[in-house]
Amino acid sequence: MAEPADEQAAANADAPGETPEATLRRCGALGDRPFDIANARDLFEARSEIEATAVRLACRRAEDAAIDALAAFWTGIKARSGALSIDEIAAHDEAFHERLVALSGNEELVRIIKDINARIRFLRVVAMEFPHYRRITFDEHHAILAQIRKRRPAEGARKIERHIALTLDDVERIAKEGLARIYMRR
Repeated sequence: MAEPADEQAAANADAPGETPEATLRRCGALGDRPFDIANARDLFEARSEIEATAVRLACRRAEDAAIDALAAFWTGIKARSGALSIDEIAAHDEAFHERLVALSGNEELVRIIKDINARIRFLRVVAMEFPHYRRITFDEHHAILAQIRKRRPAEGARKIERHIALTLDDVERIAKEGLARIYMRR
């Protein structure tokens, strides 16, 4: 299991002369590509399209028991969220989205979302430090599941797209916060 981003950044602080991009890459934020705001935006846009497709498919394919199990999982996370660290909340959010995509019954979509999640993990952790993002996360997950349960693919897709949509300003703010955290540890 990967170390929390704070521990990784602290471990990397001993690497003299390491660029912020190298540190972010080692923290799991970037995969094998250099970091830039446009790439981060592209990843969030791809994630949005994949999850919207998965929601539409889930409306047709998911069994009620699977939808209820995911809703129960998220209800449990929300109930104990006050006792969870930011890293734990981010990990549970990632798990929720992967399980949501799995409701589609399409293993390729699951594989793709896991790859994207691995590349945006650091940004997700940093985003969860903002109370606004945590509130959105907790409030909107159940609304998305409700649309799947009602078998309303268009509404479900719109909700997931709005849930994931990050403007370029948001991505820049999150990335700058992440870079500041890394520099402050040096």
